[in-house]
Amino acid sequence: MESAEPGCSERDNIPGRDGEFLGAVDNTVHNEIRGTVFNCETFSLHNGPGIRTTLFLKGCPLRCLWCANPESWSMEAEVSYNRELCIPECHECEKVAGSGLLERDREGKIVIPPAAPRSDPALIAAARACPARALSVEGYTISVDEAAKLLCRDRPFFEESGGGVTLSGGEPLLQPEFSAALLGRLKTEGIHTALDTCGDAAPEVYREVSSLADLILFDFKAAHSGLHRECTGQSNERILVNLEQTAAERPEQLRVRIPFIPGLNGTEGELSAMARVLKGLGISRAELLPYHRLGIHKYRQQGKEYTLGSVEIPGSEILKTAVRICRDLGVELHIQH
Repeated sequence: MESAEPGCSERDNIPGRDGEFLGAVDNTVHNEIRGTVFNCETFSLHNGPGIRTTLFLKGCPLRCLWCANPESWSMEAEVSYNRELCIPECHECEKVAGSGLLERDREGKIVIPPAAPRSDPALIAAARACPARALSVEGYTISVDEAAKLLCRDRPFFEESGGGVTLSGGEPLLQPEFSAALLGRLKTEGIHTALDTCGDAAPEVYREVSSLADLILFDFKAAHSGLHRECTGQSNERILVNLEQTAAERPEQLRVRIPFIPGLNGTEGELSAMARVLKGLGISRAELLPYHRLGIHKYRQQGKEYTLGSVEIPGSEILKTAVRICRDLGVELHIQH
């Protein structure tokens, strides 16, 4: 989930499709609509129907405590560090970074000082020089044309399975011009598209971009604004406006997804409140996404703190109770495994 610095002048080989190198992105072209992405995942089975390719865009207005992609928060390219891959005898990164930026621990491995900005150009240059990829760059720019060509490679899988392309993140609505242009381009190619969104965008931006997607995967995190702010750092006011608009105008293209976090939105009171909101909007089905810890290692690599380490993975009985609570209020939950 890493690659080249946005706006760089050279041609960079970019890892993006499940970590494999795809070739070169020409960042010398500036007269096209460009987006900043951090991963392109093939054979994705949980982001819409069929076999899909999911393009992950950088930048998000929320800071969900359970987020599995902390490298997606910033719009800028930034450096991750996997200490296990660092070779003490290697000094290539230090040759590029210069003195003072990087330190060494007792085992001779690189240490990035906590105060060092992960988007520092010198640190990004050092990461590019790392032969072991202990240091890696998260984020690269790509044009609409380049992205479309990349995504269309998987057309045979889409046609065979009824799949397509999903834009995720981060939050695609933070890059509305790129997202709209790419969705429009894929539509002309006859490829099914899905927009995976938290819905936190100005209603006019949300309407314009989402109208170009065949399917909207809408994350509904909390009904109560105070809890939503506690969990994500933002209120849910715009989110509820956009959810209501989609439920009224495009109910058949809307799929609501609820991340289930024990002790936060996974309480009976909050689940009941969420079910009542959905039922009031005429939504009778939603997907339940159980809490997991798959992204914890990324926090370490990004130099960020993960605060939900003590939260237990919900067992089957807890999930069945959540399903029952919502069913009693007229909303069927499908648990995503």
